[in-house]
Amino acid sequence: MSHYHSSILLEHRRFAIWLEASVQEHIAAQRAGVHTFLTQLAALQQRFPDAGLDVVVAFGDALWRAFAAATARRR
Repeated sequence: MSHYHSSILLEHRRFAIWLEASVQEHIAAQRAGVHTFLTQLAALQQRFPDAGLDVVVAFGDALWRAFAAATARRR
């Protein structure tokens, strides 16, 4: 199930990094990249449990639909 937010804020953090990208091709590669990123984040969270490391990954509705279609095709 997909959830979306109209706005996303990082609260109670001293630092934040925002990245924005336009993805229009290679959906499978993007999906794999997000998975790799989240795996690496989990490792960093375990290594630095008191650092408050967190992430928000947000996509526009068109990319969510592309991800959902790719998932449906694999099933």
